[in-house]
Amino acid sequence: LDLTDKIVMLYLESYAKTPDICTETNCDNLGEQHVQKLKVLLVEEKDINYLLANDNIYRKYDTLNVYMKLPPIKMPRVLLNSGAKEIETPLKVDLSDLFDLTNIRKNLVISNNALSPLKNSFSSVKTPALDIAYNSLRASNTSIKNFTPVLNSNTKTTINTKTYSALVSSYAEKINTVVPQLQSALKTITDHFSQLLSLNISEDFEKSIKALENHLEQNNGDIQYLYDHLCDLVKIYNELRDLLLDIQSDCCPNIDAFPKHLILGRPNDTSRSIPYRHRFYPSTTEITGKLPLKKAHFLVRKMLLLLKAFNPETQLGADITPSTSISTENAACAIPFYYNPSEDLVFQWNFKLTQRFNEAFQLSYFKKYLSPINAIQEPLKYDLNNYDFLRIEGIHGMPYDEALKEVSKLKTDYGLNFDIKAINIDQQIEDIDMDAYACHFNYLDTDLKTWCQEQNCINKDITEFFSGFNMDDLGSHNYAFEQFDRDDLLDKEVLIDPDKIKKPTDLLFSNNQLSLLGKLNINADLLAARDKTDREPLITLLDKAQEKISTGASIEDMVSEYQSSFVVLGEKLEVLNSTEPKSYSKLSTKKNTAQPVLLKASKTVEPVSPVVLNTGVKAYTPFITETKVNDTVTDNLKTKTSDLGFIMNTVLDKNFIGSATEIEKAIDLKRKELYPKIDPEQQNLLKVGFTIPNGILARLQIVSSYIPESLDQVNADTKEKYAAAMEDLCAYTKKSRAIINEIFYNPKAEYTHIGYETLYTFMLDRLEANCCAASSLEIILNEIQTKKEEILDELIFSNFARKHPGLEHKAGVPIGGTFVMVYTGAVSNELDKEIPRNTVVADFALPYLCCSDCSPIGFIIQEAATSSSLILDQNKICVDTNAETEIKIGFTKSPKDGVLALLNKNIEGISFSETELFITPHQLNAFDTPIQFTVNGQLTTANLTATKKPQARITTNPERMSGLPGSTLPPVQFSIENLNNFNTDLFSFNWTINGTSYTNERPTVNLPISQNIDGNILEIPVTLTLSNDLCNSTTIEYTLEVAIDTPEEIRVTLKEGTFCSNDKEKYHFTITPEGSEVKLLNDDVKGIHGEGDTWYFIPAEADPGKHNITFAEVDPITIEVSKALETVRFEAELHNKVMVLQITEDIQAEAFSWFNDAKLISTTAEPVLEIPQEEKEQLFKLQVVVKTSACGTLES
Repeated sequence: LDLTDKIVMLYLESYAKTPDICTETNCDNLGEQHVQKLKVLLVEEKDINYLLANDNIYRKYDTLNVYMKLPPIKMPRVLLNSGAKEIETPLKVDLSDLFDLTNIRKNLVISNNALSPLKNSFSSVKTPALDIAYNSLRASNTSIKNFTPVLNSNTKTTINTKTYSALVSSYAEKINTVVPQLQSALKTITDHFSQLLSLNISEDFEKSIKALENHLEQNNGDIQYLYDHLCDLVKIYNELRDLLLDIQSDCCPNIDAFPKHLILGRPNDTSRSIPYRHRFYPSTTEITGKLPLKKAHFLVRKMLLLLKAFNPETQLGADITPSTSISTENAACAIPFYYNPSEDLVFQWNFKLTQRFNEAFQLSYFKKYLSPINAIQEPLKYDLNNYDFLRIEGIHGMPYDEALKEVSKLKTDYGLNFDIKAINIDQQIEDIDMDAYACHFNYLDTDLKTWCQEQNCINKDITEFFSGFNMDDLGSHNYAFEQFDRDDLLDKEVLIDPDKIKKPTDLLFSNNQLSLLGKLNINADLLAARDKTDREPLITLLDKAQEKISTGASIEDMVSEYQSSFVVLGEKLEVLNSTEPKSYSKLSTKKNTAQPVLLKASKTVEPVSPVVLNTGVKAYTPFITETKVNDTVTDNLKTKTSDLGFIMNTVLDKNFIGSATEIEKAIDLKRKELYPKIDPEQQNLLKVGFTIPNGILARLQIVSSYIPESLDQVNADTKEKYAAAMEDLCAYTKKSRAIINEIFYNPKAEYTHIGYETLYTFMLDRLEANCCAASSLEIILNEIQTKKEEILDELIFSNFARKHPGLEHKAGVPIGGTFVMVYTGAVSNELDKEIPRNTVVADFALPYLCCSDCSPIGFIIQEAATSSSLILDQNKICVDTNAETEIKIGFTKSPKDGVLALLNKNIEGISFSETELFITPHQLNAFDTPIQFTVNGQLTTANLTATKKPQARITTNPERMSGLPGSTLPPVQFSIENLNNFNTDLFSFNWTINGTSYTNERPTVNLPISQNIDGNILEIPVTLTLSNDLCNSTTIEYTLEVAIDTPEEIRVTLKEGTFCSNDKEKYHFTITPEGSEVKLLNDDVKGIHGEGDTWYFIPAEADPGKHNITFAEVDPITIEVSKALETVRFEAELHNKVMVLQITEDIQAEAFSWFNDAKLISTTAEPVLEIPQEEKEQLFKLQVVVKTSACGTLES
């Protein structure tokens, strides 16, 4: 019998059997009999298929064949390939001239104008650096199947650790492999399992997969986060796939599916899955039947939600969240930060926790929708035994130093067990921050500090000596004896007894008088040589001028006032110069030169040093860096007003930028401005006392400015500029030494011995001996470069990945592992060039702690010495430097018999008894800095800070002022003259000026003058109170005197006389004083126009007659306008044989001329003419001509 095409089926034969009324035994009817017979049938396969066509339960759960075509998806790992290790020493690239990269991280100031283009280009995304880098992955078409990263041919290689573009390419390759698989698998589920899952999800999955494609096509976000997102989706898919065969329950099965049969499959079929066989289909009311379907629904909704919620652009700062590698009963994987937070996300993240109503007790980067209890909001403060992993998120796109700082702080604050490394994917030597690897450079740091201390010591001594020369008395030195107490270097006898210095006799004139004589063209030397009696009148004039200058008059005022008298007396004494006025000094009539010449007969122009003063500021758009500049020279300048150092300090205090020669010239010009007198007759005194010291100090300042303060300032640029500046200084020193030898030791030289000559040459010799200093700096630089190359080998990502093959991206780190941040460097691959440097672009993890930057150090603990201590009753005091009374401060020292001393031996004015410390105020020379003490040679923790009590006087700018009543003075700035050099930063300034309070140090005030002030002087009271927490308040009072100007009376006049009504000319009012403004009070007079200080009158616009014009505060003006007539008419009347001719119009005229037949017969003052009648007949042809003052001549 052939059973190969037969299917075994159990059939329940069921029918009702109706019995007869009577049987063989009796006729009792027991009712209808139901027959149930189970029969085993063999059915052909084609017939079985016919049965199954109507069996919707079997068809619904018969999914094995489709399931077998639905493979699990595995996310491929990105394997880091560094290629073969390069044996060659890395190329030494010195970019210091282009970028001072080592200092940018420490002192970075961003220029807003320079950064605006970058901001505009990155404004479209929240993580611009990562989005730009991802541009290399733009899809060539919209289909995910054809998604191909657009990569440079250089990156199409298996080596993926050299550039970020290559790393992105590796991730993109893995993503492109998995996305089509996931897309196909989800389509299979929607096509074949929708009925099983009782969900219509085809359209939802299609939209969600399209969203995933869009993320790839639009390059939104970071490639590693996209990879992590895909890992999440693959994990959900695999979980869902595993559940499909377990879903066999049915809530309300169709009773017509298989009502009386069960299909059992082929006979003797021993396969794992028997086809044509009904299963047991439990009800969904049972937990075992319901749970798989419920979980499947959960996973489907979770996948759809994650596809929708994915947002890789979020950047809110670094945070660490405890998590697990695999979800357990007690803990679950934390929710990643690249999903938009929502209540649905929390609900759909973990099935087990949601089943137990514990979804709010999960952990996540975002805490808004989680439980408010502290253990959830701040999980790192609580037990971490249930967690083996730490998610570190929010760092991509951040500057690596900020990310490193934030992660390190979290690690330290919460005591977390993992290590952190920041690795550069394209590191260069210039990127190495020596502060971060200080342990590698400790020995060099010590060498540099030793070298710097030597240089600073030499520069300090040289500066103090050469800046102490007296500019008011060239050749003399203000400090040579008291400061440089060297018996072997100073001729004390000469220095102590100035009478032994054989110098030309000083003249009798002050600097102001010399300036005045120069402007008046009078030769001061010739005047001084005249007989005392002869020059007495001119000296008297000079004294008067000096007295007025001391009270505030200027030299120019004195020239104007006394010029004629001086010229007359000068001509009489024959002391006038024949050329233009010059400025003269006491000892010579030679004109000052712009640049003093060192060599007597040489006409060679000194070359300008190419090295300019280092200001510590470098600008490379868009970066501006500032570094500390060595200030040994400026800090040790002697700064009394007559010192050369005072002039140099004034020049350099204005952010001077220039070469040594330019500094020399600036100082020389400033000296001539401050001391406008001629140079000494002995030109050697000028060379010794100014020219050489000026040149030495100018070059020493340039050299000092390039002494590096720390190792990170040691670079090729600094070394080259230091060497060039030092070469210039040494050349100048050698030349100066030759000149000094000629002046000091040549018997024929015109020079008078002063006493510091040996010390002078000793200082020049010290400078010459130090000329090899640049070579020491070069040795340190070379050693730094070598050490940087060694460190660089450890910092390059490709080398690090080669040494640690377990490196893998986990979006965090296992507890006890190493978290590795990868960031971009200074020189990038072509495809990476738009990524801002030092930006975190990826992260990886190692399952172990590694990579300590320095070897462990063994410490030898020495036996503790006997401790010493000092306790002062006061540690801060206020000192009145004018006080005569000593200040006493009690103290307790241990041991009691210990020797108490000052740590700084140069401090004066402090002495001790056994229990008290004594301070002599006028001798104390240490203020505003802690004074430290030792007991038995051991430094104690006690310190004393002394603050000077203020001594000052109030000054104003301008010093003198005046104004009119009712006016406001121009802005007046109030400040103080610091009489004892107290520290103004420690005191608050409280001004009361004219009743108004001000709290800034230099207030600028607009002061009003009352309209009704009496007297010629306005006194404005000014009070300044200086106060701090230590010193009692110091109040300074001052009265500002303002001269009250008397205002001139305003007058307004107009041309006298009468105006004609036909005159259209503008007649301007004269207003004095000039510029005064007046206001017209009456507007009833026509023809008056103008405003302010300009008014005029047009007679033709006014009515004839007299008018009064009234201006405010001015006497009224009366004007008269005569009416202009076109013709003149007269009438004739005979009275008593006299013909009387009378003009009919009322005319104001100067004269009336009467004509008979064009002949003048009479001129009258009145408009009347009388003609006597004769006996004979008379014939008259009369005409009258009227001459008016306003309207001219009129004829009848």
